[in-house]
Amino acid sequence: MSALSAATVNLVDAAEGLQELVEAHADKGEQGRRLPKRLVQALRDAQLFRMCVPAAYGGPEADPITMVSAIEKIAIADGAAGWCTMIASTTSSMSLFLEPDFARAIYGDPKIITGGVYAPNGRAVRDGDGWRVTGRWQWGSGSQHCNYLTGGSVTDDGEFHLMFLDIADVTIHDTWYSTGLKGTGSNDFSVDGAYVPMGRSVQPLLGKRQVDCNLAAFPNFSLLASGVAAVSLGVARHAIDEFTELAQGKRPLFSSRTLSQSGSAQAELAKAEATLRSARAFLHDELAQA
Repeated sequence: MSALSAATVNLVDAAEGLQELVEAHADKGEQGRRLPKRLVQALRDAQLFRMCVPAAYGGPEADPITMVSAIEKIAIADGAAGWCTMIASTTSSMSLFLEPDFARAIYGDPKIITGGVYAPNGRAVRDGDGWRVTGRWQWGSGSQHCNYLTGGSVTDDGEFHLMFLDIADVTIHDTWYSTGLKGTGSNDFSVDGAYVPMGRSVQPLLGKRQVDCNLAAFPNFSLLASGVAAVSLGVARHAIDEFTELAQGKRPLFSSRTLSQSGSAQAELAKAEATLRSARAFLHDELAQA
């Protein structure tokens, strides 16, 4: 096994090793409507927020199957932590598009976390060797623990750019009051005239990659969709496990038997288990073929 492939396998092991810590902080994240600091640090130090950073910049350069497997492990323990892991790592794939000097400045530091929103809600006006960006974006998951947030923007000449916004220029708005997944901290965020150098923006729609590796050849939106699917698999696994545990002692009204002794409950649980396993097998098979 090469050093690179060994490193990617270790990401899955690291995610599994953090499950107990993740689950222990789930309620605190739900109450605080953001991931707790200790959990953020643990996920960051395990490189689970930067799985798509290429080896050229000191990253793990995870293949898509490794990425979704690691995300799923975290999401089994807590859906919000799994979602934030997915957002940060798929955003880190933008390192493949950034000008190398700016990519190294951001992603060469393993402590840097990135996130953001692709939607073109920003407007950018040319200012010398960069742009002045103004805009507001919804659903900035994990924005409170990020150092840079990406914001989709349309420049004054009509081009789409994904701008890397320094968190010092960003205002985070307290808008995330949800039912479930509160810990993702998916608040709105905005900037007003923030300066972004030309090299700190990317045009992923043009497909011009700066790093030649297998991961760079993988369609970016397919990578994002796979990450979302991995979170869903983890949440479903947790739900089935929780029901299985509940069924051991739970008795329906007017029944002397527990749910675990009910033939109909067993049948429905089997269907849910088969659905989940087949979905997981399908995702992994498609990624393997890709």
